[in-house]
Amino acid sequence: RDSVSKRTSDDAPRSGTRFSRGRISLSDLKNSSAPGNRKDSGKRTPSVTSPTSPVGTAEVKSASAEGGGSTEAWATSRQLSVEEKRAQEIAEAVKQKKAAFSMSPPKVQDIESRQLRVAWDACRLDEPVKYHLEMAAGSSEDFKELYSGDDLQFIVTGLTPGSPYSFRLYSSTTSLTGDSSRVAMIDTKPDIAEIPGAPRLAQRNRNNLSMKWPATADNGSPITAYTLQWDQGLGSSDADNFVDIYTGKERQFKVSEKLQPGQAYSFRLCAENGIGKSGWSPVSTQYTAAGVPNQPNVPRLVRRTAYCIAVAWEEPESNGACVTEYKLEMDDLKSGYGFRSAYSGEMREYSCDKLVPAETYKFRVSAVNSQGCSRPSEVASYLTLAAPPGPPVNVRQQGRPQPFSFAAEWDIPAVSGGGDVTEYVAEIADRSGADSSYAEVYCGADRRCDVSSLMPGQNYSLRVAACSEEGGRGEWAQAMSVKLPATVPGSPAAPYVSGRPKSSSVVIAWGPPEFNGGAEVTSYHLEVLRDGASDFTPVYEGPRTSHNVATLQPGMTYKFRVKASNLAGKGMYSTACTANTGAAPPGSPSDVSVEAVSASVLQVSWMEPATHGTPVREYFVELQQQDEEFTQVYRGKDMSCDLGFLKPATTYSFRVSALSDSGQGPWSMLTSGTTLPGPPAVVTGVSLVSASSDELTVSWRVPSGNGQPVTHYFLEIVGTPQTLTESSTRATFSNLKSSTPYRVRVQAVNRVGSGPFSSVLTAMTRSSRPMPPSIELAGRYHNALKFRWTARQVCDYQLQVAADGVSPFETVYSGSALTHKVTSLQPASTYRVRVCAENEAGSSGFCEVQKHLTTEAPPPPPKDVRVESIQIDSALVQWQPLITNGRPAAGYSQACQLEIQLMEDGGEYRTIYTGDGGHTSSHSLSSLRPGIKHSVRARVKEVSAVADGAILYSAFSRAVTFTMLSPAPVDNESGRAEQRKSPKAKAQASPQATSAATAPGSGKTKPYSRGKRPPKAIPVSKPAANTVSSDQRQAIFILVLFGVVTVIVAVAAAIYFSSQ
Repeated sequence: RDSVSKRTSDDAPRSGTRFSRGRISLSDLKNSSAPGNRKDSGKRTPSVTSPTSPVGTAEVKSASAEGGGSTEAWATSRQLSVEEKRAQEIAEAVKQKKAAFSMSPPKVQDIESRQLRVAWDACRLDEPVKYHLEMAAGSSEDFKELYSGDDLQFIVTGLTPGSPYSFRLYSSTTSLTGDSSRVAMIDTKPDIAEIPGAPRLAQRNRNNLSMKWPATADNGSPITAYTLQWDQGLGSSDADNFVDIYTGKERQFKVSEKLQPGQAYSFRLCAENGIGKSGWSPVSTQYTAAGVPNQPNVPRLVRRTAYCIAVAWEEPESNGACVTEYKLEMDDLKSGYGFRSAYSGEMREYSCDKLVPAETYKFRVSAVNSQGCSRPSEVASYLTLAAPPGPPVNVRQQGRPQPFSFAAEWDIPAVSGGGDVTEYVAEIADRSGADSSYAEVYCGADRRCDVSSLMPGQNYSLRVAACSEEGGRGEWAQAMSVKLPATVPGSPAAPYVSGRPKSSSVVIAWGPPEFNGGAEVTSYHLEVLRDGASDFTPVYEGPRTSHNVATLQPGMTYKFRVKASNLAGKGMYSTACTANTGAAPPGSPSDVSVEAVSASVLQVSWMEPATHGTPVREYFVELQQQDEEFTQVYRGKDMSCDLGFLKPATTYSFRVSALSDSGQGPWSMLTSGTTLPGPPAVVTGVSLVSASSDELTVSWRVPSGNGQPVTHYFLEIVGTPQTLTESSTRATFSNLKSSTPYRVRVQAVNRVGSGPFSSVLTAMTRSSRPMPPSIELAGRYHNALKFRWTARQVCDYQLQVAADGVSPFETVYSGSALTHKVTSLQPASTYRVRVCAENEAGSSGFCEVQKHLTTEAPPPPPKDVRVESIQIDSALVQWQPLITNGRPAAGYSQACQLEIQLMEDGGEYRTIYTGDGGHTSSHSLSSLRPGIKHSVRARVKEVSAVADGAILYSAFSRAVTFTMLSPAPVDNESGRAEQRKSPKAKAQASPQATSAATAPGSGKTKPYSRGKRPPKAIPVSKPAANTVSSDQRQAIFILVLFGVVTVIVAVAAAIYFSSQ
């Protein structure tokens, strides 16, 4: 952050003095006034903006050197004095700014092992200031910025325990940067050591292990000892199974106890310093050295086939190291190579594949661990089973296939499998259908078969297998594909009429044939027999199964037949069907005419069209305006209609169509007609132009005149008897009431008449300027004041508050609420307050200023309230003293008192002590009930220094809950002897028992704390049998009362039922 701005070559003076455009730095002024001063590059100096153009120190040249006269010398000296004066003024301003920028060293507070809080004082400047906090670790001068902002404190986290740190601070504004403050140096608190790494293996053998570990970070407190624990070889991760085996400063240890070979042992480590013990490191598991495994047992047979033998073996004794691998070796007697490796892995079962049928193989196995390989097991010999014969060779067709059958033949298998072929099995599958499963069609000793009863045109697959008595059925030979030739298709389904026949056409449809001849139907042939003809004539040939036969005569009878064809040829004709054509729709109506009846009604009439064999059932009339779409406006039997709700002076086009049982006929030619002129249309766009407290100005758009121009407008306003007649589209209503809603509507008039009124416009006049509200105090607190004010009309309010004196008013609330609570005030201080009302008409001005005083702040609650020395019926309450060395703590006075309240077993709190709490720090509680839970809380009480006689109470401290000790029971004999004692003997024995309960030579009673064994209870005799406690008396009273009420209810019930 260089406080000196960048300078340009255009502004640099020839004398060498440093300055920038519009800004002179403090170092420039120092260099100009004292050339011998040394610049401190490590400090930040504030820069001040110059009100004039940059001025540097100019060299004074003599008149002789310059070559000019006395006038030039005088002008040069005059200019130099002005520049020196300007430099002195700027230096004084920089000095004042520097004094305001001076920062005191930061205050380091709440120092912990890994975090702390840094606070600082605010600068005395009128402009916004940004504070920059820097930190350096240890004695390093490499400061790095931690925080930049306008807060006065910052919490630094992520520090190293027990390490030194340095902090410094500087401030800046938008134009200035101050010097760094003095450095504040601190040391963070030390902490427990870091968790060490897992112990590592240094050396091992069969009976011992040597462990070592690296040093761990001590976090500011030197390491005093390392503790090494082990699980004694139990193999459990439970922390309770670990025991100490070494404690000391050395970072290695040898386990001297005799360990088991190949056994796993787990270790963990912790470090201890002056603060405490660290957590436990991760568990490290190490093994002692072990030996090779024992010789495995003979491999046993698991399963065998003609080409596979599976053997398995048991796990041998590992001798301290787990078996990691097994090696299986196999000897093929025919090869002559001896034993060769067949398997190497962790499994204890293996299947040897690709063997020769009916052959003998030998097997042996050995085990391997980390120490080496064991001796091979004893040899085991096993024989493979016999194999079935191989597949037949050269499966082929015999001759050409027929549409419904074919013949096949094959050769004997190349591999017999160790036996003679006794028979052959043939199976066939239909590859063209959905079910492609094989079915047996032949079984015998011949190497030829005939397959019949097949479907023409289908694809079939034939497969053959050989069988022997020793090996059974062998593998299937490669399937042979056969494609059967196709034949002509069968006749299609009988044709039928699809849909409703028309007057000149009919749709004929049919279904495909049930049998297509083994090939796809490529075409259908449709023929028709016309009425009076002797032969069928073709009307369609194609792949579709329906056809629309046109050019027919209405009301005639026709016959149709169809046949199908494929690649093999044409099939048979189907059964013929009969179809009748329908009647035709009527023609278009004629002589359509349109006559204007009124401004909104036109009459349309027409003549009956040609019926084409069926009478007209109804007519349709459609209307069109300009280029819009046609809209149906009439449907009925009449040949004329009146059409209403039309626009005045508008031209419409009409067309008419007739409908009969045969359908709807064509539309007639368009016929046009124009309606008569009418009153104007409704006025639209009524809107408010302007409003004041007594006037409203409205405007609207010119409506349609419906054939005649608008002559004038009639306006009504609801809420006042005013009516206006205007010729323009703008009007103003005057003499209205302020803040009042009015409803306005407009009506247009032409020569024909008056149009409808427009929609109602609701407008409100503006409000008048409000009156200043009156304010009063609603609540008083030590750090807040609550105010309320009256509302005469709906307004927004602005509340301003200022401290008593010359402080300016500040706005603390703006809104429409009638109450506000001003917070963050000083206790026992006077404040001035005022309020004003505002609305759209303006402001009412502030009311008369009032002064109000905040109350005195209550004292803080007592600190460190605790209960100690808990006995059977007494305890000691202690707290932090409120006055130390004659000086009260922060927030307390010399006359402060302490009030203690006690609650027994969930009851209510009661005050048991009120007295001096400043000079004393404890109070003894006595006569408490043994074995009962109690709660104690305290608060501070003092007299107000502002209000005479007023008492200030602090908040209660945190409640402390404790349980009294219970007396120990005594045996029956000692209890009866105690009961037989006289009262005088009991009184004499009481002091002795009390003195016996206190330890001899101890003047103090040790406090009871959780986790320690409580002191021995004092034996107390049981109460006499005839003694009745208050709780028992209360229970007896309730039982007696319940019995009396029960008797009364029973008597009343008996009387009631006897009367009934």
